Amino acid sequence: MVFAIDGLGTPFPNSFEKMAHDYIYSKWSLTGNLQKHATIPLGSDKKIRFKVGFPDYKKPYEINFIKIRTDAKADEVGGHHYECLTYMDVALRMKRLPRDTYVNRELNDMEEEFSRIIAGYDALTPEIAGVENLIWGGDERVYGGTDNFATSNWRSIGHFAFWYHRTWVD
Repeated sequence: MVFAIDGLGTPFPNSFEKMAHDYIYSKWSLTGNLQKHATIPLGSDKKIRFKVGFPDYKKPYEINFIKIRTDAKADEVGGHHYECLTYMDVALRMKRLPRDTYVNRELNDMEEEFSRIIAGYDALTPEIAGVENLIWGGDERVYGGTDNFATSNWRSIGHFAFWYHRTWVD
């Protein structure tokens, strides 16, 4: 037996982290330091990295995709059909610009772009096969006990969920 995704008839072909990575990367529209690799001319410095898993701090700007948990609710009594939410965290990280810039908006811009992409998912014409909707869950800044204005790594975590149905099949 296997869990088949409604609309696919099979399990998802990729991990949730990979699906989140591919979808958000395809919709990313920021420019400058936050411009995705595919749109940067050859020879230019690529500063942002989209990556499944935890940050590795190799680029000044990183977006990381991590699966948190899946909640399932049976759709029918005694049946094998489930409505599911798989929750994701999207870690947004940047190195702070030199102090003479005072305050920059890049982390805020990354948060807003993430929110725009997730909230803009069209449930009437889903772009990710088998995913009925993406549910935006907000975002939060991450501060530690030793963080201050001059701290070089600023972080935020965006939250969202994949909403889909799956069924046990032989």
